[in-house]
Amino acid sequence: MAEVGCHRTRELGYIGIYADKARYVELLADFIGDFPDLDGETDSSALDPDPAVGYPHGQALAARLRRAGDRGLLYPSVRHPGGRCFVAFDPGIVQNVRPGASWTLIWRGTPDFAVEAV
Repeated sequence: MAEVGCHRTRELGYIGIYADKARYVELLADFIGDFPDLDGETDSSALDPDPAVGYPHGQALAARLRRAGDRGLLYPSVRHPGGRCFVAFDPGIVQNVRPGASWTLIWRGTPDFAVEAV
């Protein structure tokens, strides 16, 4: 939820109103294959939490990996210490999609948000 909340907070910042409530349903899935892993990469620009730095470097990394035939990538969350993220470059590796937990994210006038289980 840290990743989702961070991006929604950025959107709310663009309009200058931190009053919102959004419900999210987790989607669980299995991913078939072996994937590169950026865990332990402390100097990768693709892992910079500043979107102006991390996004372009992440897109360039993804393009290189796709050209090399990789079908996905594991990487550490830059917003949730210990969290792990995954990107699938090929929808064919995604299997057994099913709903998981439901969460409500709530902003009450500040960029800080609360996460409540539904």
